[in-house]
Amino acid sequence: GILRVAGATVTLVQGTVRRQATTGADGRAVLGTAGLALGPAELTITRLGFRPLFDTLDVVGPAWVAGTVVAIDHQSPTADRTR
Repeated sequence: GILRVAGATVTLVQGTVRRQATTGADGRAVLGTAGLALGPAELTITRLGFRPLFDTLDVVGPAWVAGTVVAIDHQSPTADRTR
């Protein structure tokens, strides 16, 4: 299943443009797209106690990013995976 994590830092970087937000209680973060060009942008999601997530997203329009991450879907390295 998906683990929704509050308090994670979500960073989107494309060239010199950098957007950053923190996930809310629902595990979501909203990043502005102003200044982003069409094409790839690097996504990083981090939170203490969790493995970081690194991915590339495609900016496909002025307000749309293909492959938007809604929640961190990786588990804490100390989580009990038998349940």
